[in-house]
Amino acid sequence: MAAPPDVTLENLNGIWTLDKSMSSDTNPVLALQGVNWVIRKAVAITTVTLDITEYQEPNPGTSKPVVRIEIVQSNSSGLPGTTEKRVLDWSENLQEDHLFGKCIAQTRLIRGIKQEDGNIVPNIDIQTQIEDEAIANFLRGEILDQDRTSEGFLVEAPREDDAGEGEGLWVQLFVRNQVNGWTAEQVWGFETIENERRFVRRLVVAKEGKYQVARIVYKFVGKKE
Repeated sequence: MAAPPDVTLENLNGIWTLDKSMSSDTNPVLALQGVNWVIRKAVAITTVTLDITEYQEPNPGTSKPVVRIEIVQSNSSGLPGTTEKRVLDWSENLQEDHLFGKCIAQTRLIRGIKQEDGNIVPNIDIQTQIEDEAIANFLRGEILDQDRTSEGFLVEAPREDDAGEGEGLWVQLFVRNQVNGWTAEQVWGFETIENERRFVRRLVVAKEGKYQVARIVYKFVGKKE
């Protein structure tokens, strides 16, 4: 179902499922990441569930509060799940799992910028090392692919006063794989899709000058007890 109004990027706590009917085909992305064919086929037919916990705690180095997001991902196929642990201060954090191996991840909250046409889009400093304007256009929510435009992200004001200058609020994530050499850049936000407010992760995976994009759309199942 649609995400309730009180579920925001500052409060993603809850249970979510991947909505494949609204999402891009992830097979090309997973193939570029080196995920084997058997696992890619299993992912295509399984139900993927996310258990998200978002909270703040003091940074050990500065004592200032830092946002943390933990995502426990499971599936209905019997494959082992994965856990994402994101620290939203742009520090480098090592993550390792059975699916992608060793990765270094950086995550932060970003604000929006108003374009010449008046539209507000994420003010993202692109990390993907490929010179193609379509990458930025996709991550900002302006297009779905090379040929189709998009209504884009919803611009939702943060509830906290210390989010910095700009409008709206999004999450930027950049991952560098230490084994296969790919990078993955994401922007998280909410979009209106088929008249429903949905949590979305826009993803660009790049390797050796090639890249694939995917818009991953999630269905809100409910709040955790």
